[in-house]
Amino acid sequence: QYNVMTKYGLSLRTKIKKLKFINNDLYFDTINKLTPRDIETNRKLLFPEVKQELILSFGHSGFKEENYADFLNCIEKMDKNTTSKFHFLFVLTYGLDKDNLISMINSKMSKLDIGCTILSKFLSHSELANYRSCVDAFIFAPQTDAFSGYLTECFYQEVPVFVGSWLPYKEFMRMGIVYHDFDNFNDLQEK
Repeated sequence: QYNVMTKYGLSLRTKIKKLKFINNDLYFDTINKLTPRDIETNRKLLFPEVKQELILSFGHSGFKEENYADFLNCIEKMDKNTTSKFHFLFVLTYGLDKDNLISMINSKMSKLDIGCTILSKFLSHSELANYRSCVDAFIFAPQTDAFSGYLTECFYQEVPVFVGSWLPYKEFMRMGIVYHDFDNFNDLQEK
């Protein structure tokens, strides 16, 4: 609050309110209740085609600003030995561009013969938690972001998270939250 007033003027003092970040405990409650056996069962039920591959999750909405095209171009540049180790989860459960994005993702991934799952219907907090419980790593790289509930949920699950370095999340590192950052999508090929 003080930083904003210092930068933009004390006249904003009456217009600034401190609020709790809105989240829903149902997501966290579901994650907390899952046992390793539950997660194994979820994985078999929700991703029956996945055998030994690692599940990588990308995106959290059906907006082109999530950088799906850039991520797909990155995947396309990877060799088949690398991509065969992964199953990609694309989360487009809401958003204006999702139909176009679903078509683009399906087209690219089938052309590359790479396994993927696309979530396109809106999910409850517990449904989303069950899907995410199966994920081995999250990649978070929208063009911009202020503070992401999605990213907070990913950190909560304590699995590797890869975050675009252009996003304003250095504060997390200063707080001791570990994540991997990358400067561009080509960097992901090396991580």
